[in-house]
Amino acid sequence: MTATMVLVWSAVGDSVSYVRSAAILTLSAIFLKWNDLEKISIDGEVISLDIAIEKMLIILKSDTEAFSRRSAAQFLLNVYTLKGVQSQHMTVISAAMIDCIKDFDWEVKLKSLEFLEILIKTHGLHGEQMQCCDIMVRNGTVPGGSSAENEIDIHESKPLQQALEVASSSGLFQALLTAYNDEDPIVKDKAASLINVIKHRLIHVKADCNYDGSKNNKTYDDLKALESVDLNVNVLSGLFERKKLLVDVLDNILACKSAPSGDDDPNDNLLSLVDCY
Repeated sequence: MTATMVLVWSAVGDSVSYVRSAAILTLSAIFLKWNDLEKISIDGEVISLDIAIEKMLIILKSDTEAFSRRSAAQFLLNVYTLKGVQSQHMTVISAAMIDCIKDFDWEVKLKSLEFLEILIKTHGLHGEQMQCCDIMVRNGTVPGGSSAENEIDIHESKPLQQALEVASSSGLFQALLTAYNDEDPIVKDKAASLINVIKHRLIHVKADCNYDGSKNNKTYDDLKALESVDLNVNVLSGLFERKKLLVDVLDNILACKSAPSGDDDPNDNLLSLVDCY
């Protein structure tokens, strides 16, 4: 293992981005397989998870090649989901993954959105954690004696209120809004689907609630901003249409490759078709 780690760790700093990227993913696989690497030392440096995370943070901030940054983001995503990962690691990774929604590369942004989806579930804004709130509204058993036609004041559910405040303070909601306004349609579509999940779960929650007697707080502002996002049918169906377009393109390429072309090289027609796309 020591010889392998020496090779992999050296390759993380290689001058070729493809090599750096492959080395980072290999390093991630090693940490996922073996949790205790404290005894491995390279040139006097112990390669611990702390060191590896710090290296990935540097790559995300300073590497000019998208391949390396994508792999670094994947590394942090993998480590975050490790069982037993320490809280300080989770805090550092969370901040970095939310921040990389501002990366220039669309795949890095998608990694960030994948992480945001994990946070949405962790904070209880998705899935079974919110279903009790929906059921109370449908059954008219809203706390405080209010009717099913009324909205639930967020103070009636302390866990939900705390979840919203934690999510807001982490920058989750702002990151979603940033991604929704992204120029890349794939990024925008993914953000729209996550915003739609949150809006669906909070549809009966009173967004303009009173936090400690004042509406001048970040959580309130973030909820109002999410509420104002217009998720029309065209936006939500956009990803499906683009996926269908991609399938059509691949079908055309395969059809061109298999079609008889006489004496011509069949690859000539294929290259021409690919060029047109």
